[in-house]
Amino acid sequence: MCGIVAVTGYKKALPLLINGLEKLEYRGYDSAGIAIINSENNCISCKKAEGKLNNLKSNLNDHNIPGTVGIGHTRWATHGKPEVKNAHPHTDSSGNIAVVQNGIIENFQDLKNKLEEEGIIFNSDTDTEVIPHLIQRELNNLSKLNLENNGSTLLVAVRNVLSDLEGSYALAVLWSGAPTSLVVARRQAPLIIGLGEGEFICASDTPAIANFTNIILPMEDEEIALLTPLGIEIYDSSNERQYRNPVSLKVSEQIMDKMNFKHYMLKEIYDQPQTAKNWLENYLIKSSDNGQYQINYPFDTEFFESIERIEIIACGTSKHAAMVGSFLLEQFSGIPTNVFFASEFRYSPPPLLPNTLTIGVTQSGETADTIAAIDMEIKRRSIIENEKFKPNLIAITNRKESSIGRQVSNIIDICAGIEVGVAATKTAGEMKHGPIALLDKKVPVISIASPGEVFDKVISNAQEAKARDSYLIGIAPECNGTEIFDYLMKVPSSNEWISPLLNILPLQLLSYHIAAHRGLDVDQPRNLAKSVTVE
Repeated sequence: MCGIVAVTGYKKALPLLINGLEKLEYRGYDSAGIAIINSENNCISCKKAEGKLNNLKSNLNDHNIPGTVGIGHTRWATHGKPEVKNAHPHTDSSGNIAVVQNGIIENFQDLKNKLEEEGIIFNSDTDTEVIPHLIQRELNNLSKLNLENNGSTLLVAVRNVLSDLEGSYALAVLWSGAPTSLVVARRQAPLIIGLGEGEFICASDTPAIANFTNIILPMEDEEIALLTPLGIEIYDSSNERQYRNPVSLKVSEQIMDKMNFKHYMLKEIYDQPQTAKNWLENYLIKSSDNGQYQINYPFDTEFFESIERIEIIACGTSKHAAMVGSFLLEQFSGIPTNVFFASEFRYSPPPLLPNTLTIGVTQSGETADTIAAIDMEIKRRSIIENEKFKPNLIAITNRKESSIGRQVSNIIDICAGIEVGVAATKTAGEMKHGPIALLDKKVPVISIASPGEVFDKVISNAQEAKARDSYLIGIAPECNGTEIFDYLMKVPSSNEWISPLLNILPLQLLSYHIAAHRGLDVDQPRNLAKSVTVE
């Protein structure tokens, strides 16, 4: 996924940005870019390149950009193809504001339409580009109040714009009018501030910070911050200034080294025996009294005694692991255990039952759906006064300093070291966790887009497929948003609860005609029986 690096201080920004982006390459991306406030003229210099970071570095070989404040980004295409025009940073029409963003702005089309009505011309297909234009409009409004051009004014402008954005984001903003300042903000996407001496770095993951400092301040959800060489100001969604102590980062856990292996994936395969040994040594102890092995949990387990059922929430191969765990838990503890896709749990959670243990599983500790599902479970259980319905939580992760590590106090650390190989986490059924790797112009994508609670999410996923040249087929009533589909198989408007009864019909017909066209045995497909009567 996308990566963000932003710096302000006294050192030259360009090498810091490139070094940070190199440490985020493992996240997957298709373009890269940087923007720096040129210290000679206080103008923003912006450079982008399609493809790998080496292409950006080649473009920068002849450009020695002076400046100590800058932002950088590696983009994983969501809205718009992986082209230079869609690479971050994005600027406003004057070139005085630059923005990098992770996440998806779900209402970008409405915002874009309004800006275009005001005469704004867009140069990309992204959702992000609305942000610099909105900030510029807000700064124009604030200028009428005779406010000074400084970081505090930029902070106010960005905060006002954030109230118009729907969806998730981590973002960093430059303004030539405040040449030593950075404004950063997050909602449902990670962002971490690294603290140096008279300099600060902000990034979407800790490896980008490890070479800079080992003192970090993770931002909480819906916080916004102003960074200057003089210090940091952090505010919550109520505009209350926040004060908390930074934490230390174990730099050794952030080192990415292939050693003598050709690929990280191969190295990580060979790491597994030692990782398992370390894990057993950390969590399995032999009792001196009876010689029996016991689990050494790193938290108080007294709440286990009241547990009557277990729910596990995960995505991708974490869900695969959770399914194995579910089987073992039921077999050895006798406690009923269910596994849920985090993405589905968020929108169709099971009924609340008493004395339930909720386990979130995420290798990175940053899986958005898993974090959001855990957050929802905490909130819906916390409003019930009955003690039996209180949230009982455990998180299993490989990154205890991650978002889920701050969200859940009871952490089981996998202790596997930073995972770089992407394939290990991208083999399951949800689009971002595997099938998206197959998409190109030869692969049609069918989206069931019934108007309702998750309609905007479905359209956002469709945007990601379209960015990869897939031919989009929509099954939906004709409505605002469905114009994205290359072909719309129209169904009548209906209540969301009964929409599956209508949506299944075009799917059945499409399946039939494809099979018949290929000359397959439609009525008796190979290896299948109408009634399965054997084990």
